[in-house]
Amino acid sequence: MREMFIPKGYMFTGKIHKHAHPNFLMRGEVLVVTEHGGVEYLKAPMAMISHPGTKRAVIALEDTWWIVVHVTDATNPRELEEDVIATSYEEFEHYRAQRKEHAVWCG
Repeated sequence: MREMFIPKGYMFTGKIHKHAHPNFLMRGEVLVVTEHGGVEYLKAPMAMISHPGTKRAVIALEDTWWIVVHVTDATNPRELEEDVIATSYEEFEHYRAQRKEHAVWCG
């Protein structure tokens, strides 16, 4: 679980996530731009699921508290990031292709 405090007026770009995961906007308001949904206005309190491959650009319209939950067995930050983050869309597509091959092989 990661908790983020985003001060009013702060802008950032997130990373490409490999897995679907829950998000909880606990306090505040943000504008979010994604490759899938265009521009979205989000206001707390709310919960949502991020889809695999999602990358966001965010601007905080108010002081904001956002919680993100990822499932991993990793215990150090580098391993955790390798489990949940793709460094490029090419890496993400390669990861997806490997998982599909593995699922067929196990099935």
